[in-house]
Amino acid sequence: MFHQTSPEQCRRADEQFTISVATTPGDLRAATVSGGEQRLLLTSWDALLDWMERVVSVAGNGDVEIGVGQLHELIDRMDVAD
Repeated sequence: MFHQTSPEQCRRADEQFTISVATTPGDLRAATVSGGEQRLLLTSWDALLDWMERVVSVAGNGDVEIGVGQLHELIDRMDVAD
């Protein structure tokens, strides 16, 4: 998983797998592969953690929301360090 997905990552997935149905490139890309028997999902830490923050915020679980926020900050710091 990456901080952000890139067009290059989507292109490489398109080359390596037979994509029968796919979403457009962006933060989340999903595709049906292997004749529809399997799914390929390419996402980023940003997209996953943003989604998790929305879910726990709606659920009202403050402790988990804080933990997800801290994880998001850690990923942001690691990306700057690269």
